[in-house]
Amino acid sequence: VRETIPTATETAYPVWRGIGYRAPECGYFCGIFPQRDHVKLGFEHGASLSDPDGLLEGSGKQVRYVIVRTGKDVRKRAIKKLLVTAVIR
Repeated sequence: VRETIPTATETAYPVWRGIGYRAPECGYFCGIFPQRDHVKLGFEHGASLSDPDGLLEGSGKQVRYVIVRTGKDVRKRAIKKLLVTAVIR
């Protein structure tokens, strides 16, 4: 996340069991949430993000997730696009 968004700050959220990211341009925009058998990369306003690569999952009104179960699920270029879009939206 910080490689793509160098202005992002990282904060641990023990209650959420995750790491959140904020940027001066937009505030909180995403978080990483390790689970037992996968990792969720959550986008705070994912429901309103353009997702031409179809990575975002979820049906809530606001948050969407990229679910990473294996290394093959890490589509670096598409994830970088989502991160940049989340900050400039």
